[in-house]
Amino acid sequence: MHDPKASARRTIDSKFADSPLTQNTPGDFSYDAVAMMPDVKVIKMGGQSIMDRGRSAVFPILEELAAAKDKHKLLICCGGGTRARHI
Repeated sequence: MHDPKASARRTIDSKFADSPLTQNTPGDFSYDAVAMMPDVKVIKMGGQSIMDRGRSAVFPILEELAAAKDKHKLLICCGGGTRARHI
């Protein structure tokens, strides 16, 4: 049996609730982005698009990343893609 209260969206009253965080807006809230680690290069890698192609796709990418790590601070991330959504 479906309980409408169980699926109702819960919110917390906040001055951030209706404020876009991508631009300054009139009112009592403004937001200026600050780079927390400006010297770090962030790389987001897709899992399925790369891993499913096997060694011929993965190894050249690993070689490039290994070469870049000596010149740059890297933060390598992967997203919650197809496989994560299936789980």
